[in-house]
Amino acid sequence: MKRLFNDGVFVHGEVPPPGDYGEPHISSASNFARGPYVVFSTDSDVWNNGSTGFEMFRYRVFHPRMTQYSGLFIGDVFKPQISDGGGYLAFHSNGEILNDRGARHIGPGPFNADFNSEIFEIKGRRKIWQITESAGCDNYDVSIQDHGGGIAFLSPG
Repeated sequence: MKRLFNDGVFVHGEVPPPGDYGEPHISSASNFARGPYVVFSTDSDVWNNGSTGFEMFRYRVFHPRMTQYSGLFIGDVFKPQISDGGGYLAFHSNGEILNDRGARHIGPGPFNADFNSEIFEIKGRRKIWQITESAGCDNYDVSIQDHGGGIAFLSPG
């Protein structure tokens, strides 16, 4: 993995910042030659912006670009998945994702008051849905269809 700096300059051969990198998932190449994309979570401060905990990133392989999709003050993002073409992302998180992204039109938070693991889906960079809202039950191991039209997850409670 190579690091992409904030100013958009891709530096070859640089060692990524220290931390735990995990749970990578890769999409197939898109019809418009924008992919493939790799999504992963890491507790490393890749962008050097003070991020703590596990955050989610998407890396575009051709025409390299790194995008950070979360910036939680409390909580983590786990097991991100990406649809073919890279348009939809799904993951589980124990943080307040909707408050973090400036939720509108759905009332005030908190949306995850007990900080259990909930399922989320993102389309593009602006649309996000919290799929589950449970209390005392963790939802995890999300997977997404190739076209992004459906997701599946485990919910033992």
